[in-house]
Amino acid sequence: MIKSVAPLFLVVATAVNCLAAERSLNLMSDGTIEEIQLRAVKGLAETTFPGNMIEGTLRITPLHGAEINRVELLPPRVDRNVLKELELLQEKKNRLEERLKALSTREQIFMAAAKSQSTKTPRKTKTNPEPMQSIRQGTDYAITSLEAVYMAERKATEEMRSLERRMVETRKRASGGGGGARIHITPPNGMMTIRFATSGNGWTPFYDIRFYAPGNAELTFYGRAAELPSGARITASQGGVAEFGKSGKVAPEYSGAFRFGTYRLPVSDFRIPGFPANDISFRITNSTPSYLPSGRAAIYNRGEYAGELRFEGMSSGRSGVVSR
Repeated sequence: MIKSVAPLFLVVATAVNCLAAERSLNLMSDGTIEEIQLRAVKGLAETTFPGNMIEGTLRITPLHGAEINRVELLPPRVDRNVLKELELLQEKKNRLEERLKALSTREQIFMAAAKSQSTKTPRKTKTNPEPMQSIRQGTDYAITSLEAVYMAERKATEEMRSLERRMVETRKRASGGGGGARIHITPPNGMMTIRFATSGNGWTPFYDIRFYAPGNAELTFYGRAAELPSGARITASQGGVAEFGKSGKVAPEYSGAFRFGTYRLPVSDFRIPGFPANDISFRITNSTPSYLPSGRAAIYNRGEYAGELRFEGMSSGRSGVVSR
């Protein structure tokens, strides 16, 4: 499944009191390395950060002999309207909590009443000529009341879960991003590069597996991104954010797809029946020096597209069965 990377780009680094920024993104398997090149105006530049920026990854490098005099980290902007909405949601939550407490008390009362009725000894009297009927009526009333309490508790619990989800989403909107920075620099038109890492979805693994001759297959390893922002230079690298710099940057081969390598791998027990059968099976060996992560794979048999299937992660030198 291709995961959307759009959330990574919702908060775009912007510049205040500085000339237009040059922006580049290097997608990783678990996030993105973002670089922004700015030229200050009158010795000052400002930039904002996305809310998923990884703490401690901010670097600001002066360029062409410039000198950074001071960096002020700015707190996230707060949306007052969203804060008001959050207060109203909190009030609803408080009322729901009180209702659940009251329902819990009612539950205990009716449970005790039902237990009391079930343990009564039937005694016939002038005022109670049918004791068993009275006990049954009392028990039925207690049980019916309990069922009503359970239904109300279930409804209130579902409302509470829905409300908590809304509160989590609202808190994210209230933060307005991940803050920002104000950079003081000399000379007044000094240039700088701002670099930081964000967490989340970068690219997801995808493979083309092509069969041309018995005994081997051509596997092409891609990183795919569902959506790419405009106005930025986009590249991708193998590995996660922590491994940045260990492998080269790759430009997109086509929209949202980055080719990391093509390999010829040994294959055995190959089985792709003719149309319309859809069961595909083969054993493949990872003869590359690297781990191949789990992802979807498109199968081509002598040029004919035969659909997609799941490719499980495979370490170097290991083999496994791929099937559908």
